[in-house]
Formats: sequence, structure tokens, C-alpha cells
Amino acid sequence: MNKIQVVIGANYGDEGKGHFTDYLADPSTLVVRFNGGAQAGHTVMTPNLFRHVFHHFGAGLLKGSPTFLSKHFIVNPILFREERQKLNGFIINISVDPRALVTTPYDMMINAAIEQKRSASNMKHGSCGIGINETVTRSATMPIHYEDLTRYTADELLDWVRREWVPVRLAQLGLDIDDLPYLNNKGIMNSWHDDVFHMLKHAPSQMWGRAKDTRERYIFEGAQGLALDEFAPGFPHVTRSRTGLTNVMAMLSESGTREEMDVHYITRPYITRHGAGALGLATTGKPYLGVVDKTNVNNPHQGELRFGMLDVDLLVARIKRDVGGNSFWASPNIGMTCIDQVPDRISVMMDNVLVKINTLDLPRAIATRVGECSAHTHFNGETRNHVVNQ
Repeated sequence: MNKIQVVIGANYGDEGKGHFTDYLADPSTLVVRFNGGAQAGHTVMTPNLFRHVFHHFGAGLLKGSPTFLSKHFIVNPILFREERQKLNGFIINISVDPRALVTTPYDMMINAAIEQKRSASNMKHGSCGIGINETVTRSATMPIHYEDLTRYTADELLDWVRREWVPVRLAQLGLDIDDLPYLNNKGIMNSWHDDVFHMLKHAPSQMWGRAKDTRERYIFEGAQGLALDEFAPGFPHVTRSRTGLTNVMAMLSESGTREEMDVHYITRPYITRHGAGALGLATTGKPYLGVVDKTNVNNPHQGELRFGMLDVDLLVARIKRDVGGNSFWASPNIGMTCIDQVPDRISVMMDNVLVKINTLDLPRAIATRVGECSAHTHFNGETRNHVVNQ
């Protein structure tokens, strides 16, 4: 096993990246969040049935791995504090690149308001409602980086955004000031002040080069999936993030690292999608009676989790495109989770035909089509994974 491991979702997210990161992790590994933000929901359950959905922290935390939030990660002090409090009793070691972008309460308010308006006209983008797109949009002209939280007070930063950005953004979106009922809520503002203080206290700033040197091995833990990359087909139903190898390669180049890495592309034996947008071979409800997903519950922004049959042709094309010119450094692997939730034989689209295939043969079939690729099968989406090398 190479010292650099990369975990990437091969579809629309929710593939089981948290389980796979947990499987790879140990105290000698640094888990690096290289994209997205707190909209990730990477679920891990320990043998004693402690279950946690990771948003900020790397999914290796329960195995003793520290977390590094890279400059490509969007931090949210409100949600960081909530999550850290749920992890009381665990050893927490986390640091943040000072260049990481920061979400403010106003980004979250505007996000919720515009999605509510789109919902009325059945034009929702599929946002999870925590301000990722709004943070990226604002940051094009008015960025707030993690290091700014130490240079200015929380009140100064919020006042700046409220005066200089909120009116501009509301006009762009066709919203009115009345669409933000909590805009001047003193309680929210005071709470954000405390949230920022809490995060700065427990998540010190650290540049990537120094963080990398703290451990022998690194696990780059991706969020969302290749089909949701900001440059993937399907705009606007994508995420404002590079979900594949792009950010990983940029970080390794920045640190002068050029080594072979194992890239694990994760999929279930069926497709899921939480939020609006195309799904391909969609099914009405769960495709198999054994499918269980406690994490992706119905919410006002994304609605119900949707399901479909796996399209192997599209999956392979996405992986090949992501490996692309990085094939000299990247050794691709196929990781399949939740295999215990489906029958011994399932239907998938393969070579442009809907076929039946033995479930345990599916990872190898995908790997063969990717080429120079190995495969792993993960059982049981709600406990520590037993892994069978194919």
C-alpha cells in the first residue's frame, strides 16, 4: 500500500467514502479534506455502536487519525462547534489551512431563501442549504479566509458582509430584504461570535506543508462525487467544488510531493442521489428491499434520497476521465460498499445493455473496464467494514 491514499466518490455522493476512510485510517495517518465543506455526511459506526456523521472532521477520527482542512475546504464555524460537541470523549486533533474560505450566517440565510423561492416554482438546484454556493459566489469579490478570523473581530466581518454584499446579492437573485427574516437577529450574530472563538481555539491554523510532515501517511478524503464536480454535465445541479483528483494533485505539487498513490473510487452496487438533477436509470423508491440509509433523511432543501440502477459505462467513463493525465501517479481501485443490502444477482447497465450480474463479480467487472485497476468489496454500510480483496 502506498503512503498516499485518496478516497473519491464515483457517482453523486453518498457512496460510503466515510466507511472506506475509516477502514484505511490509523493514528499514523493524516486525513486531509480536500474539497467541499460541511455539507458532507460521512457516516461511521464503531463496534460498540457509536455512530457519527462527519461534516468537518475526517472520517478517520474514531481510529485516532488527525484531520487537516485544506485551502480547498469551506469551513463553517457554526457547524464545526455543533459537531465537535458531539465528539466529546474522543481525542480531537484538527488544523486548518489559513487560506480556507469561511461561511457566514448570511451565506446560509441567502442559500435557504433562494432555495425556498426556487421550490415554489419547482426549480430547486438541490442545495443542502448550508451556504456552500453562496460562500463561493461571495468569495469571488469578498472572500473571508480562515486567517481573517484572527485579523478582524466576528462583528467586523459580519458588518462588512451585511453592508457590502447582502444588498448586492439579493438584487442579483431577485430577493427582497424581507426574504431574510433573521438578517438583524442579535442572537444569531452573538452566537456566531462564540462559534468563531470556539473554532479558533480548537482548530489552529497550519499551512499544508507543515501539516503534511506531522504523519507518515496521508488519506485524502473527498466529498460529494465525480458526477457532481462543478465542471461535470448537469449544471446547475452540481457542487461548487472539484470532487476528483484536481485538488489533490495541486496540493501534492505545492508540497513538492511526487509519489505513487492509491486512488479508491467508491460506489454502491446501485445509484443514489440526494437533491435535484438527472439520475439516469432511476427507480421508484428503493431498488432493493434490503437498502438502508439512516444518514440521508428527507430535508426541506433536497427532499427524499433517490435511487437508480448502476450504469457501469458512465461510472467507468468518469473514473477514466478523472485519472486522465495523472495515470503515472494514480493507481485506481474500485471500492464497493453496501453489498450486503442487495441480492446475489443485480441489474446494471453494462456495454449499453441492461444485464444481470453476480453482485460479487461487479467490482471486478468495473475494474477490468477501467484497466490496471484492483477491486475491493465492502460489506455492511452501518458497521466497520469487512473487506474482501477481489
